[in-house]
Amino acid sequence: MNRRTRKLRVGLCASVVAVAVAGSGCSATVNGKAMPSATTAAAHVAGELGGLLLDTSSFAPPYDAVKLPGPAVSQALGDLVGDAAGATVEPADCAQDLIDLDTADAAIVVGTDNSTRSTISVALARTTGSLADQRARFEKCPDVTSTENGTVTKIHVALTPAAPVDADESLAFKRTVTSGSGSKPLTQTSVQLWAQVGDVIIVTAHISFSNAKPDSAALDELFTAQVLKVKKA
Repeated sequence: MNRRTRKLRVGLCASVVAVAVAGSGCSATVNGKAMPSATTAAAHVAGELGGLLLDTSSFAPPYDAVKLPGPAVSQALGDLVGDAAGATVEPADCAQDLIDLDTADAAIVVGTDNSTRSTISVALARTTGSLADQRARFEKCPDVTSTENGTVTKIHVALTPAAPVDADESLAFKRTVTSGSGSKPLTQTSVQLWAQVGDVIIVTAHISFSNAKPDSAALDELFTAQVLKVKKA
């Protein structure tokens, strides 16, 4: 069976938030330099990823959660992890393609807290890559500037201690994305927890356009529950 694979460059874009919060802007970035993979021939996790994704009932109030329909998943996944094809990146050697994610077999659920204009997204996708490579690229390129269609976006990534979960690899980071110019540029912040179980990448992200404190407790709970569900497959 043929599957469509997109090489997704890791950044952060507002379209996932815009599923539930209208009027959000969008920015993107690319990072990293190709490195030897620390993981080869990852074990295949059986089952359709849509069936392994957390149910909307896993999101406690104040999050109003919805599973994205099939036609929206590919675009939303690219936006969530940062598909920035066509952008000009500085430093230039940070413009390498990053982790490969199979958007044809992917699933996303998004919970929105309308009071703080923030979301928590949980996504599953298959990969032939490794989070060890991803970490190396973030270490090499913590700060990049991306220019696309005249819009300049500055991205800062700060690696944080990985969450203690039962997975092959895990990765955690904070990201600040600032785009536009003038006295009121658009600033987007996120806290992201990633894990790899076999050939499945788990992505969870708390995304905000305000100064709201990240809901770390809810993010950790959803991340842990999703890793366990994939691990049991």
